[in-house]
Amino acid sequence: MIKGMVKGILLRALNNFAKQGGVNTSEVQLYYQMDENSPSEVRFTKMVKGSEKESISFLDIINKRFDLLGQEETAKPYMAKSITAFAKELSEETKDICVLIYSSNSSASKTTDVKAYLVLKGKLIRSIDFEEIFEQA
Repeated sequence: MIKGMVKGILLRALNNFAKQGGVNTSEVQLYYQMDENSPSEVRFTKMVKGSEKESISFLDIINKRFDLLGQEETAKPYMAKSITAFAKELSEETKDICVLIYSSNSSASKTTDVKAYLVLKGKLIRSIDFEEIFEQA
């Protein structure tokens, strides 16, 4: 349930950011990592064409001024726990881990899905399933 909600939010965000930037959805990525100033919180960054980086809030992601449905409070703890679990799995510090979120088009079914990749110190490590993010609760 939460996994589906968050995937939907992320797909809408990728589409919205692509429209705003005048680019294809495939050229926009989001990533999250632990906030250095608040180690139990995650922070988000938007990238366009893999390089133009901009820090964004969860409100930017949901494209709202207020989070009346409490989506941030629901999603962020899972995201923070996933970073901790991935750091433990790789025997690394949480500050060196991030999760890259991107869209993937299926030509066979003509649908767009949200995918995730585990990143360590700027290097792609492996594809991750959203189950891995949301099983950490």
